[in-house]
Amino acid sequence: MLISALEASGAKPPVEDPWVTETVRGQFRPPGEQVSGPAADPFAPEYIPPPSPPRLPVTTDSSEKWEESIKKCTQWNAAALEELGVTLPPGTLFLWDASTSSLAIHTQSSVMPQIRKLARRSLTSAPETISVHATVLEGRQNALLPILEETYTSSDHRAVSNRLKGLVAEGKVRAVNEFQLETRAGQRVTAKSGAGTQETLSGQWNATRLQQHITEEYLSGFDLELEASEGTIPEQMEVSFVLKQANTLPTRRREKLAGSGDKTIEVPLADQHNSHLECTTQLVPGTPRIVAAWTPQYEGRPANQDSIHLLMVEANLLPVLAPETPRLKEILAQHAERLKSRAVKTAAVSVEKSAANPLPPGMESRSIKVPAAFLAEHPEDLIKKAEIPLPEGSECVFHSASRTLQVVNTPENLDAIQALADLPRFRGRPVLRHTVHILHGDGPTLRQWSKEMTNTADPASKWQEILKLASAHPEQVKLLELVRTETQSEKRISVFNATEHMLIAPPGKPSDKEAEEDTVKEIQEPAPSFEIQYCHVGLVVQADSIANADGRIIECNLALEYDYAPPTLVPEGPSANQEQYHRAKVATPLVMQSGVPQIVGEWVPLHLPESAGKDLLQIAVLRVDPIWIPESEE
Repeated sequence: MLISALEASGAKPPVEDPWVTETVRGQFRPPGEQVSGPAADPFAPEYIPPPSPPRLPVTTDSSEKWEESIKKCTQWNAAALEELGVTLPPGTLFLWDASTSSLAIHTQSSVMPQIRKLARRSLTSAPETISVHATVLEGRQNALLPILEETYTSSDHRAVSNRLKGLVAEGKVRAVNEFQLETRAGQRVTAKSGAGTQETLSGQWNATRLQQHITEEYLSGFDLELEASEGTIPEQMEVSFVLKQANTLPTRRREKLAGSGDKTIEVPLADQHNSHLECTTQLVPGTPRIVAAWTPQYEGRPANQDSIHLLMVEANLLPVLAPETPRLKEILAQHAERLKSRAVKTAAVSVEKSAANPLPPGMESRSIKVPAAFLAEHPEDLIKKAEIPLPEGSECVFHSASRTLQVVNTPENLDAIQALADLPRFRGRPVLRHTVHILHGDGPTLRQWSKEMTNTADPASKWQEILKLASAHPEQVKLLELVRTETQSEKRISVFNATEHMLIAPPGKPSDKEAEEDTVKEIQEPAPSFEIQYCHVGLVVQADSIANADGRIIECNLALEYDYAPPTLVPEGPSANQEQYHRAKVATPLVMQSGVPQIVGEWVPLHLPESAGKDLLQIAVLRVDPIWIPESEE
């Protein structure tokens, strides 16, 4: 009946805010000691030792002792939380075991997110460990490209993570590798998983076998190094990582050793399929994010596959605490209703005006979240410098732990203060996400698209056009390579995504001294020997970028190298039997609009087997997006 009456009047029914009983880990200091800073000098004459926290009764104590403890814990913790800016509903109760930092709370559910956040921040004296979960996922381009497209500018990929789990369950995406790593802040941790092989780098033959050879170990699998620490911005973590991913065992072949006379000597060689990424980024604890993506290297690619790999990382900062006190929540719940009925007082503090002391006419009270950089000076001074009025009757109370301003002012001035807090200069520098695409296809088609892309006022739409063409007609235009990774402003990204071909190094010219010694030595046939050198086929990218104050303009120093075909031997002439490379290189300083794809290079892929008699073109496209990392709400 009540709901029907409300609906008939056009009013909304009240939103239910149920009472809950939960346990968190927290160590709130007594009122007056919440602001961080140097400890008081215990040897000073005016030193007053802090009060001791309430003692928790033992299990066999009477109900009266437990209720008395709940009253003391409630007065202590309620006063501490309200000093931090939390408005507790009447009837909120606490039961606290300070020895294990276990805090049971009985309150309304709407208050719990703020209490959980402040409780985690209160554990400043507990040692901490950093937990990092890293997963490499593989899927076809048609499954993963849409996900990459929609996450260009986002920092929170929780919804995407859930979608990827669904795709894994459907068999459309698979987990290639996965690691859970624990480390201390500022310490480097390494993890490896895969198949190891020994590859020969140099050697010498005697009459029957290889001898005096040098080898190195090669890992086909997952090699991760990372270092994590608390970020310069509260509620964030700085994570530097080096990822080496070899997707398959090396492709093995044998090559005849030149200059071995009548002997048939074949050198074992191995082509290694590697992806190597280095970057530093900022993460919000508990929030998963795709921090890198790349087209994996396989034998025969890029013609024979269209897979994409994603690196999903989630980091958490965990206090190392004694086990939680058992049954704390149950004991509080047993006594909650009786104590609430007896109206335990909690010394509530609020900026909101009571009925006896109403808000001034035309004014409202609003809680405004401010970033850490906003606190470089007193908030009220910043408001005055911005020429926002603080008329008579207005108030501005700052709660340091929750970084909120409780402001009483006119609606227009409150909106202006909110806009001031949202200015980019208070958000710090963004993380810069770099994405590089290499397109390959029909020359006339790509030249026309390149011309339109350069001259259009809407390059994003032209970019979508070519991606749709590549998806519908890969025989006309194909996405050969994709790499994405992110880094802090002014820090370098480095990507090596290529197959490393082992080659027999050409023999060096002897020195004059060696040639003179050879003339007096007895002429004899030398033992055949060789050394190995590497030539990669694939994409190498390095970039140093910086965003301007509002993140709209990016300055990027880019170095891009793309070997689009394996090396071949020069058939004749002075360089006969020497290796010939097929490579495009671009090194350029760029000024770009953030979030806008830009062509950074185009070239004709010469000497490709499939290019005979054809007009082919390859184009490199770069996009850089500033990612503003929000402060954690939990």
